This record gives sequence, C-alpha cells and structure tokens, in this order.
Amino acid sequence: MLSARAFARSLITTAAVVMAVVLVPGVAHAKPPSNDDFDNSTAITALPYTVQQDTSEASKAPDDPYGCDGYNHDNSVWFSYTAAESGLLRATAGVTYHFMVSGFRGSVGGQLSFAVNTIAPAANDNFAAAERITARPFTQNPDLTTASVEADEHQPSVWYSYTTSGQARSLTARIEGDSLHSVVAVYTRNSLPELRETTCHRPQGDGPAVFRANPDTTYYFRVVSRHGDSVRFTFDEAPALQPQIYTSSEATIYDKVRFEPTSWQAIDRPLSGEWDFGDGTTAPRTTGAVEHRYTADGVYKVTLRAASPDGRTGTVSREITVKTHDVSIERFEVPDKARAGVSKQIRVHVANTRYAERVTVKLHKNSGSSWTDVGELTIEVPAHPDNTVRFPFSYTFTPEDAVAGKVTFRAVAQLTYPVQDALQLDNEAISLATKVRPMACF
Repeated sequence: MLSARAFARSLITTAAVVMAVVLVPGVAHAKPPSNDDFDNSTAITALPYTVQQDTSEASKAPDDPYGCDGYNHDNSVWFSYTAAESGLLRATAGVTYHFMVSGFRGSVGGQLSFAVNTIAPAANDNFAAAERITARPFTQNPDLTTASVEADEHQPSVWYSYTTSGQARSLTARIEGDSLHSVVAVYTRNSLPELRETTCHRPQGDGPAVFRANPDTTYYFRVVSRHGDSVRFTFDEAPALQPQIYTSSEATIYDKVRFEPTSWQAIDRPLSGEWDFGDGTTAPRTTGAVEHRYTADGVYKVTLRAASPDGRTGTVSREITVKTHDVSIERFEVPDKARAGVSKQIRVHVANTRYAERVTVKLHKNSGSSWTDVGELTIEVPAHPDNTVRFPFSYTFTPEDAVAGKVTFRAVAQLTYPVQDALQLDNEAISLATKVRPMACF
C-alpha cells in the first residue's frame, strides 16, 4: 500500500483545500506518467478536483524534496493549483501551490485517487460576522483550522461580540489550550482599523483577563491560536471580590504592624482599600500595605474596605491581639572591691509592670577576653507599677581574678519560652569593674 505526501505540508493547509488520496498496486506500464516530474505537474484548473491515475511507472527525480514526514519517498507524481482568489488561512491569490503524491518508504506505485476541494470558513471568521454572545457564562471550542486572515489582521482568528446593558459590571475572558501562542483579546470600537484593546489573556496567565464593562457598550473578543491548535474560550461575570488581610496574629505596643490587602485570585490584585484599625484610627484609601502602631494592649478588630483594579468592592475584618510582655533590669549591684577567696553578694533588680512573668536571670563575668557563666536564677515576678524583684547571687572571687586585678559582671534577664520580651534593649546590664586584690596572708 502507498500513501500520499504533499510538497511542504503547510502549502496544503495554507491553500485551504481538502485532499483525498488513495493508492493501490496496479499493473506496470511502459513509460512514466506525464506528471512524473515537478516541471510537468498536472494543473488543477477548477475546484473541486478529482482524478484517478496509475502511478506504477512513476519515478523519483534527483531534486524531489523529502516528504512532509521527513522521509525520502519514491514513485512521485505532481499536481499544481494556482489560487484564483484569496482563500482560507494563508492562501494568496496568484500563488501556485504544488502537491507531490508519492510512494511511501520504498513502496511501488499503484492506482491513485486524488481529490482537492475548498473548505468552508468558520461562520465567525470575519470581524463583521462576529458571533453574538447573548448569555453568561459562555464557553466554546472554536475550530481555528478553518479561520483566515482578513484585512488589518496578522493571524487567523475567530470573533465574538457582547453588548452590555444596565449598570457597569466586571467581566472576564479566558483562553485555555496547550499552545503558548493562543490568546483572546478584548476590544471596543466598531471596525477593525479603529479597534482599541481593553485587555487580553494567554493560557500561561495566572487567571482570566478581567475588565470593567460600561453600560450599553459592545465588546469584541478575538480568539487566536497559531497552527490551528485546539483552544477553549470562556466568557463570564467576574467573581465577587473576596479580599483578605495578611498580617501577624499578635503584636506589641512597640511594633509597627504591617497590614497587607490580598486575594487568592490574581485578577483582584493589586488591591486598594480604606482601613479601620479598631482603635479609633483609620487610614484613607491606599494601594498595597499600610502600617499602624497600637498604643495599648488589647484585641482589635481591623476592617478593610477593598477595591480591585476593575472596580469590584468587598469588605473583610479580622482580629489582632496586642499583648506586650516586657521586663527590665532596673538596678545592678556589685561590690566596688573584693579580695581573692572572699564571697560577695551581687544583686540584680528586675522590674515588671504588665503581666506576671517567670523570669530567668543569667550572671556572667569577664576577667579577660571572654564572658564566663557564673550563675542562673529563675523567679516568679509579679506585675507591679513601682516595685522590683531582687535576684540575689553570691560570687567567690578567684586568684585568677586577682591576677587580672578586676572583674566585670553582666546580667541578662529572659522570659520563659514561648513568651518573648517585646523590648530586649533593657534586659541586659554590664557593671563597673570590681577591683580584686590577692588573697590575704595570715
């Protein structure tokens, strides 16, 4: 069995024809057929065209091209067609298209049945014949293999139109398909030369294209896909805006809290909005994040009145807890002088004015180039506006301290995990140096 291959497959498709070829083995003749060579191709003068021909004695010329599948084919015969008028896809009037019908991978010729015919264009192939959309949602899988290029276009496409009524509304257009070259573009105006693009969407986009449609206005949708790839076009009402507030769940009075308006739908972003922080303060409409500092602990209801770029609006609220854990070292008592071998009292006074806390104080010394741990105490510290809690340490000075001649102490106060101190700058104290003399001789 033989098969037919056309010279440059794109010439078949761009000629906007249907070709039917059947080859069956036949009886050999004495000489090749008259259209055995490219230069003597059989001219197709009118469409539709059908022919039966015996290709048993057809040969292969040295300059015959490879078939459209990339293989070298034998027993070829040739046909040609000069387009009388512009047709579908890229068929251009006055251009001659050639068809090579050949044996497949070394097979012999046979009885050929070859047909060429025109293809009816898509009903909405031209802008003036745009298919009217009368209801939403609207979904269609257009056949772009039968689309053509009309004046003021650069690629084959099909057209749709939709006329709005009543109030302004937000609409979406989406194109789905495997090709990265597919696109749906949305236009206004009433003729190809004056069209103005409103938005567009490609399959690799984050979401459908969204646009604000004015009342009593006609919008045109142009669906394009290179090479006739399969696509799906969807047109619908834009979903309701569902804004969210992105922020931390807790804060302190020392924090600038960042509030960011967001949405899981890419078509909603960037969001703008007016803010009510729940403590009697507000922020005017802004796009993007805002910052706010609370002056007192409490639970606050934050409200965002958001708007998407196309004008949809929505309101969302969430609570934020402001709770400030904060202790500080108010006084650090160390001896002015000491002698090696003698124990002395060291006292760390911790203040706490907010919540009862479990506090750990770590004591370190430095009599050289690094800090060394001396001791650690953990005590429950109640909240009080004036009083402090004393952490008493006892330290015995060493001969090494006497060699250095002085010792410096450092105290660090920490809250028990997972509680975090809101202001750690006042949680550490370093003392003046204590002078240390050698051990007394008796």
